[in-house]
Amino acid sequence: MNDKSLLGPWVRRFLLEYAVSERNLARNTQRSYRDTLSLLIPFIGNKAGTQVERLKVIDASADRVRLFLLDLEETRGCSVATRNQRARDNHRFKSQCEFRCPFAGADGFHVIAR
Repeated sequence: MNDKSLLGPWVRRFLLEYAVSERNLARNTQRSYRDTLSLLIPFIGNKAGTQVERLKVIDASADRVRLFLLDLEETRGCSVATRNQRARDNHRFKSQCEFRCPFAGADGFHVIAR
């Protein structure tokens, strides 16, 4: 990863290295993580006014993640259980990024909601 502040490489690393190679998670779990991130990332890009490819870690603020979870219920009509599943998936992504991120204490992954 050249630019550790970009969100994309962290997503790729999480989905390919962590979920598949390291943990060998069940297919349904891998798909749940993928689906959550495929909904979350465009939402954050829209709120940040940035193209998805240019999103930075700092763009995934706790407020934006909370808005995303609220949007799931209100706009998409998802149940509370679905919202909670997406929140858990986001928490796992955040935890893995913090574990691997050399600047986790700086303006980085600590801002992603739990």
